[in-house]
Amino acid sequence: MPNNLSSDNTQETGHRYTVGIDYFVIPQYVKLFTEFRQDYRKHYVNQTFQRKTKENTTAVGMRVYW
Repeated sequence: MPNNLSSDNTQETGHRYTVGIDYFVIPQYVKLFTEFRQDYRKHYVNQTFQRKTKENTTAVGMRVYW
């Protein structure tokens, strides 16, 4: 049994969405991409709402296949 000093029951719920697009610059070899991700979380302690967090992430890059 873990040594827990507090008897708080913590819980986390949320959703994650990802949207992106790819474009071949050189067919079958070089691909440009951009992606956007949103991570949304709600935090509860003892079934009482405490806070919500939202994290936005954007990625832009290039993939090379050989």
